[in-house]
Amino acid sequence: MLQKVKEELVRMEQNDIIKYVIKPTEWCAPMVPVLKKHTGKARICVDLTKLNKSLKRERYILPTSDEITSKLSGATVFSSLDAASGFWQIPLHPDSCELTTFITPFGRYCFKRLPFGITSAPEIFQRKMLETLEGLEGVEVFMDDILVHGATMEEHDARLERVLRRIDSAGLKLNKEKCSLRQNQLRFLGHLIDKSGVRPDPEKVEAINQLTPPQNVQELKRVLGMVNYLGKYIPSLATVGQPLFDLLRTKNAWTWGASQQSAFDNIKVMLTTAPVLTFYDVTKQTAVSADASSYGLGAVLLQLHGEEWRPVAYCSSRLSEAETRYAQIEKECLASVWACEKFDKYLRGLDRFRLETDHRPLVPLVNSRSLDDVPLRCQRLLMRLMRYNPEAVYVPGKTLVVADTLSRCPQARTREPTDMHSEVECYIATIVQSIPASQSRIDGIRAATAKDSELQTVIELVRKGWPEYKEKVPI
Repeated sequence: MLQKVKEELVRMEQNDIIKYVIKPTEWCAPMVPVLKKHTGKARICVDLTKLNKSLKRERYILPTSDEITSKLSGATVFSSLDAASGFWQIPLHPDSCELTTFITPFGRYCFKRLPFGITSAPEIFQRKMLETLEGLEGVEVFMDDILVHGATMEEHDARLERVLRRIDSAGLKLNKEKCSLRQNQLRFLGHLIDKSGVRPDPEKVEAINQLTPPQNVQELKRVLGMVNYLGKYIPSLATVGQPLFDLLRTKNAWTWGASQQSAFDNIKVMLTTAPVLTFYDVTKQTAVSADASSYGLGAVLLQLHGEEWRPVAYCSSRLSEAETRYAQIEKECLASVWACEKFDKYLRGLDRFRLETDHRPLVPLVNSRSLDDVPLRCQRLLMRLMRYNPEAVYVPGKTLVVADTLSRCPQARTREPTDMHSEVECYIATIVQSIPASQSRIDGIRAATAKDSELQTVIELVRKGWPEYKEKVPI
């Protein structure tokens, strides 16, 4: 391993990513190597958690979706470019380099380029994109998404060429797999854009469209709870949903016929169109409501309009077989992190947003922003939240109806691993290596824990969830 670490340090130094440090520095972070699964080479990871506490994050005003789409009048040809999240593309100021100093078995090094793990890295990267493309016509920039448009193919191609030249001269790189060129229709910021105008992306409401009809009264109550929560914007809800409400009467037998199916389908349409569903507005307060059931995840992105929270997008996903065996706090943590990543384009760069959960123990884990005392699997998950600025808020389950319903009717879809997973492994390895105990000592603690009845009760509570009130804790 030492030889592979040395080789990676040499490679990074030769590529002008890091430099050797001789003089004393005020900051020095721990480093841990992790072997890459496919290549067997070492990956150098640095834990910059303490440095992040002293950093001031950059802020910049993002354009609203309305501001961007209003500039597309007359456009018929579109291209979308995705800026690869390669922070190493951004050089650090010499005064900042020493702050990133880290210790290795071969001495101390510091980064000459923006490292992973700096909380303000996304903002810095996006500011660079805005500066690079400033002044170009027919170009809209939102975070790492670039939209090029033109009224004709010739105009579009000329604008695209100027954009690519700017990007090339700035030394920035694009993600080839995520770029889409010379299209008559494409997705951008949760919209479908073509020559006829702008309309909502069906993917935002797919979780609602794929809701299956309830099979019994209990499932119907759950669905109608969500409908009633959002139904304040549906003036004809009572009339349209009458066949469903009739099934809740105790004297009526459960019968799901054509009228019930028609009402169910009509309500789904109402939930996924205006005035219930609203467009995202970067100037409004934003919230993510997430929940986990025993077999699925559900979430909704909300924004505050006056005194009411209105939905912008929905999502759901089925848990993998391994995830169904997670402790409840781990499932809830997974739901929150997954939801933020699902709504990444809306959340990244926000100064603050609400992260609603009905699992009270999760709130301090998210808000503390310190991973050292967090359960191992939650460490892996919360590491992925570092790019966002959530404020976790406990919301009783009875009011978290939308996310709860979606988590119990999840889409049968697998979730792709994020680009951060390998870096997260680095942080976890750092924690494990820093444990001040031998393996025999750890084995002894594990054996003693298995014999301790109170600790076994605690473990069971962690797995299945704690009571809402401390008086009901059985120990």
